[in-house]
Formats: sequence, structure tokens, C-alpha cells
Amino acid sequence: MATNSSRSSLRNVKERLVHKLLNRFFLFFLIMLILTLGFINADQKQIISIPAVIIEVLKALVTIFVSYALATLFTKLTVNAILDYFVRMDHTEERILMGKYILH
Repeated sequence: MATNSSRSSLRNVKERLVHKLLNRFFLFFLIMLILTLGFINADQKQIISIPAVIIEVLKALVTIFVSYALATLFTKLTVNAILDYFVRMDHTEERILMGKYILH
């Protein structure tokens, strides 16, 4: 009975925290990346005029947003794999031991 409740609690954590929060972060960085690339592209096509200093800052921001988006995606995949591994475990002792190993 205890394993079912712990598995359901792990699923709840995975569904609530991991998916919602990491999805929001990923979408935020993706939207910011699209907006930044849009401003750079608009300047290149001379739709709007943006000073060169600001363009350089926007190019640096593109690198930052891509890095954070990839890091968020990697974190999401890693957390999903760890939580799936814990859900598949049958013995409570094994789950406790692996939890201590991963957290330290």
C-alpha cells in the first residue's frame, strides 16, 4: 500500500512541478529568442533602424536565450528520467538508498 502512495506522489510531483514549471521556462526563453531574432532580422532588412551597439547586445542575448532554453530542455529530460526510475522501483529501501545517492 505504501508503494502505491509513494508512486502516486512521485507522479504528482512530476506532473505539477516538472512539466508546468520547466515548460513555462522553455516557452519563455523560446519566445524571447524569437523576439530578439525578429529585431535583429528587422534591422538587417532595414525595416527599423537599431544602433549597432544594441544589435551586438541582442546577438549576445540570442546566445544566452539559446543556452538557457537548451539547459531547461536538458533539465526536463533528466528530471523525467530520474523520476521514472524511482517510479519503477519496487522496494522502499532501494528507493531511499538511490534517493540519498542522487541527492548527495
